[in-house]
Amino acid sequence: MKKALVLSLVMALGLGVASFAAEKLSGSWVTEITIDPTLTAVPPITITSDLEVTYTVSVWAFTSITGLTEAGWDTQTFGVTGSLGAFVVGSLLTFDPVAGLIDPLDFFDSWVVTTDMNIIGVMFDMTFTLDGTGTAFDLGISILPSTVDVGVDVSFGDPDTPACDFDWQGVEITVDFPFYCALVASTISFDCLGFNYVEFAVEGIAVPTLPWLTLDATLLFTVQTKTLTLTPVVDFGPILCFDLYLDMDGLASVGPATVGYTNGLIWIEGIGLEADFDGVLFTALSYWGDAPKPGLLKGTDYWEVYQISTSEDGCCGGDFGFSIAVYFHENSLNLFDVSFIQADVSVNVTNNFVFSTGISVDLDAVGGAFTLWTIGFGVTW
Repeated sequence: MKKALVLSLVMALGLGVASFAAEKLSGSWVTEITIDPTLTAVPPITITSDLEVTYTVSVWAFTSITGLTEAGWDTQTFGVTGSLGAFVVGSLLTFDPVAGLIDPLDFFDSWVVTTDMNIIGVMFDMTFTLDGTGTAFDLGISILPSTVDVGVDVSFGDPDTPACDFDWQGVEITVDFPFYCALVASTISFDCLGFNYVEFAVEGIAVPTLPWLTLDATLLFTVQTKTLTLTPVVDFGPILCFDLYLDMDGLASVGPATVGYTNGLIWIEGIGLEADFDGVLFTALSYWGDAPKPGLLKGTDYWEVYQISTSEDGCCGGDFGFSIAVYFHENSLNLFDVSFIQADVSVNVTNNFVFSTGISVDLDAVGGAFTLWTIGFGVTW
């Protein structure tokens, strides 16, 4: 099992239930950089950067919020909101990358689930809380305004008690949801100590030119490890949207430095995906084969990358462009093996003047720091 990954959008998608409907990718990136030349004891640069990405399917919204400072990765949360009939559901999963560097068990911070339900004028409010000290469940019952006001509040468990409260042992949530052109089956699991794992599975990935062979892909995350497994299946199904990197010889790689057997004919060296959401391009690439590496991994030491960017002529009339890429290294010690972050922005101020800036964050550097900040412009006449 190899360490890796999560600051990917797909994990946020696994925290709730989605239905088959129109999909939308939205978000924001806010960065503030302060340079104070009077500071001599510490680097004279203070940086705060917050990236929020929301993937909406029907009445469900899945959100990832990442916070960075000049010291590196500072905060990470994943949330979901939506409704199931009379139920209105919210869930928030929080990680602490700073504490996790000291003790990997502290990567997980808390998980809070809230549910509201209105049944014939009676409102039920339920909140489940799990953190590093314990669990708690609160149930509130109230009657909507009438001649008689009734309210009930019932609590189970104590978050300040370091044990599995009210005989609670764990929870496992399974969700099937559409993501671009594939149907993803996901499972997220918690036990009384916190976050356990999240798994995403896609079945029937067709192999070009081999209609009799398909692949099932399973992506398994724990707090500090990740396993990507590709299982060959003889299937005459249709070709899906994933890019496969194949070598027609012998065994098939199923993960970095891991070898698995298919049918004795094919090396499977990588898998990729590009999905365009109304001018916002989501790119995912995993590759563990020999150099040269393809796409965004070309010339790097990383084996996996996820990127959000503007597609060609797809955003803001071509006046604004951005890209945010997250790279993963199998030997990183960070949360989910995130190793490097690259963000770039360009703005056409006028038809003849372009302003651009970029930030590189090497989380595997000593202390984890912003290692490069660039500002540039171009003028044509």
